[in-house]
Amino acid sequence: MKKNKLSTKPKKLVSKKVKKIIEPIIEPIIEPIIEEVVEPVVKKEKKNKERFYVNPDRLDELIREYYKTDKLSDELAEMVVKIPNNLSFAPNFVNYSYRDEMIGDAIIKCLNALKNRNVKPDKGSSFWYFSMIAFNAFRNRIKKEKQDHKTILEYQSEVYNSMIERGLLSSNLNEQEGDHQETDYDA
Repeated sequence: MKKNKLSTKPKKLVSKKVKKIIEPIIEPIIEPIIEEVVEPVVKKEKKNKERFYVNPDRLDELIREYYKTDKLSDELAEMVVKIPNNLSFAPNFVNYSYRDEMIGDAIIKCLNALKNRNVKPDKGSSFWYFSMIAFNAFRNRIKKEKQDHKTILEYQSEVYNSMIERGLLSSNLNEQEGDHQETDYDA
């Protein structure tokens, strides 16, 4: 007894001869329809994006020049400002409402480090040094804002409790709401 062998190959629906006859007839009809339905694929041109937003080698060069002349060039100042600005878009800093204050603190710290000649371009990466200064300034601002927020919450709680003790507020908010809602509609 022979076993039926199932073919895994798809069956040809149209023979090659029939295909040669039908294709020239159908192709002019189908092509305009396909062009209307299918949008042509257009490759987007990539913008010529720089590899770094601050060139570390150029930054080191400008710092050396600043130390020689004691004149802060516009390009160096722009680079020092770009570092905290771009760091502020990192996922761990982007959602703070006081991000502008964080950036301002970082810029001041970076310029003070530059003014006090704490940046040593010959010993290591100045870019890394400014990034760490900005990172620490961001963390310090976050700590300060959290402390301020905590102080405000403690003050609000203290004022609320003192108003309850003096009888200016009831201790249960539902009692206050209930006073206004008690009406007898059946009377």
